[in-house]
Amino acid sequence: MMNIHLVQDEKFINGSIETFNYYYAAQNVYFVDIDENNRKLVKESDDVYFIPFQHKTKIKKIISSVYKTDGVINLFIHYMSRKAANLAIDLKDNQLVDYLYWIFYGADLYSYLALEQNYKLYDYNVSGREYFLKDILKRIIGYNNYLLKIARILNYFCFWNYYDYLLFCEFIPTKAKFKLFYYTDIEKIALVDLVNKPTHLNVLVNHSASYTGNHLTILFKLFKIDSKKEIANIVLPLSYGAIKHKNLIIDKANSLFADRTCILDSFLPPQDYFNKINMCQVAIMGHRRQEAAGNISYFLLNGVKVFLREDNNLLKYYKNMGCHIYSFEKDLNTLTDLFPLTMKQKNANRNILQNALSKENRDKMMRTLITDEVN
Repeated sequence: MMNIHLVQDEKFINGSIETFNYYYAAQNVYFVDIDENNRKLVKESDDVYFIPFQHKTKIKKIISSVYKTDGVINLFIHYMSRKAANLAIDLKDNQLVDYLYWIFYGADLYSYLALEQNYKLYDYNVSGREYFLKDILKRIIGYNNYLLKIARILNYFCFWNYYDYLLFCEFIPTKAKFKLFYYTDIEKIALVDLVNKPTHLNVLVNHSASYTGNHLTILFKLFKIDSKKEIANIVLPLSYGAIKHKNLIIDKANSLFADRTCILDSFLPPQDYFNKINMCQVAIMGHRRQEAAGNISYFLLNGVKVFLREDNNLLKYYKNMGCHIYSFEKDLNTLTDLFPLTMKQKNANRNILQNALSKENRDKMMRTLITDEVN
């Protein structure tokens, strides 16, 4: 058996390589969609090739000459970009791979749904997101048809949130089966003292300056319910995202909350960043889609009261797990709704997440990931 991985040069991949190499030792090869000279995050290794995915001939030659096997060859696509999908289709057409696994992220489906199915992600239009004519042209020329094509030959949709799989099946014809998969390693998540939180109210808004965060919706509502200025700090992590949107958020936050605004607009060392967000008793995420799940899990593990949008399926996901988590639309109406979780609620959330992400469950997930084909 051989596992071929198509990956991006991004922060999750080094951990993913360690995980796959641990559970399927000497059975993996990784192709990174970037030139060797431009790589930033993925580490060098004998089983890692830095080749842009448009160089299909070069990749096929390596697979057929170096990794040829009489056993099953599985292809794992970590984030379904257009180039990754087209390469996967080519490899399948040339019988170089047997089974296709989509390691789902989120944007690789939701961007398509927003463009092709008018799926609602944004509460308002902002400067910097004026690409609608370009999107219309893409629809006319079928630029995004790659997702429809790959769905027809896809074997597995791999993710931890079953609701995203149902969304995929609702909008795109496919026979792909659901497989549980997540990158999160619970042992690497730092846990804080659930008792040691500041007494003054600090509220975190979103995790980045992404357009899908719908920051203004949150800021306006907080301003409305906080007429007596009882919120001590509005914490806004804005270290990545569109500059125009970031500036809009900063201007609006400053005009509404003045010196109570805490802007995190530069990259901080991990511990400094966590020290900042650990001062917050409440986190409000404005996304109308599954996004920032790693941050949300961190908050729930560490005693933070979390509000999500009503049409974000993560709200249903965490509620079904038994977590104490709240609807931005239905549960946030007065300042008292921002009161922190009780110790009983904090401990319950931590226990639920720790059990779900336990080493035992992670071992089972990884060892059964490909057992349908290889026993």
